[in-house]
Amino acid sequence: MIDSAVVSATQEVAITWLAQDRRVVQGLLVEVEGSAPLPVGAMMVIDDEGNIEGSITGGCVEGAVVSEAEDLLQNQSSPSRAKLLRYGISDELAGTVGLMCGGIVHILVSELSGEVAAVERAVLEEHAAGRPAAVATMIDGPTAGARLAVIEDEIVGSLRSTD
Repeated sequence: MIDSAVVSATQEVAITWLAQDRRVVQGLLVEVEGSAPLPVGAMMVIDDEGNIEGSITGGCVEGAVVSEAEDLLQNQSSPSRAKLLRYGISDELAGTVGLMCGGIVHILVSELSGEVAAVERAVLEEHAAGRPAAVATMIDGPTAGARLAVIEDEIVGSLRSTD
């Protein structure tokens, strides 16, 4: 996870919302091809009350991510609680439309619920406390969004299911 004031504020909000058992969707920057204003690991969280915290691209695609998050939160019957999104523009074209960078970003938009919420909260709490923790997140396939973490030599979570 990256260290910045925005990331710290976002992780604190995410920890609070998850502790309050709110329905939360996370947009997580999982891959960058070319250039992007923020590194892999940047995130934003959206709750079912319309609150938004964080940034993944400095503003270029946040609106689209919020729309995807709202769709996940409204469509509870959807079989998948996660979606991998891809947004991009060439460096050359970016300059012509006034963007500071081009590149392609891959963003995992996933609802943090059940075991996934517990794993994410545990990892965020460890990071906020300055302790090491590692997390693996399935970014595609039928278990997209599932998480497995290693915290103090203990394995938390499973990559087999998303709930």
